[in-house]
Amino acid sequence: MLYKYTSIDRRAMEILINGEIYFPLSSSFNDPFDGCLLPEDFVNEVRDLGYDISGDEISRHNDYVKERLEGYGVLSLSQKPDDLLMWSHYAESHKGICFEFDDDLRGNIFSDCPVDFYHINYSESHPFKAVMDDLQSGRRFNSDDGFLNLAQMAFALMRASIT
Repeated sequence: MLYKYTSIDRRAMEILINGEIYFPLSSSFNDPFDGCLLPEDFVNEVRDLGYDISGDEISRHNDYVKERLEGYGVLSLSQKPDDLLMWSHYAESHKGICFEFDDDLRGNIFSDCPVDFYHINYSESHPFKAVMDDLQSGRRFNSDDGFLNLAQMAFALMRASIT
């Protein structure tokens, strides 16, 4: 099961009455750091991780990542129905509601736009570290097709920005 903590408001009523789920833009999140991890902002941090790169290797993907972060709606769900911090932050200081959804939610979302699901992984390492390790070791982004490498790198950076 998956859970959505929320206040009792118009969006909650849309879920109850119409079965409609809202995907807010990351810019409307209550945490100003969610959804704002952009590649060009972290070139120096990536260098601090020990990678010898030019700023162009990452920052050329910045517009792609930024456009998607600003234009994609995000539905955040939890795997825990009894998380006190989630109740406090997202359910109106414990006065809100927590919706329960089947974990096969993907099959029940009908949209004109593509919907994808990502499990958020909390890690002590920098979100771009795995991407940089793969780039420098040649594990990924090593096709003879330069465009394919650019597309895969842009997607990997975008995914690292949101997961």
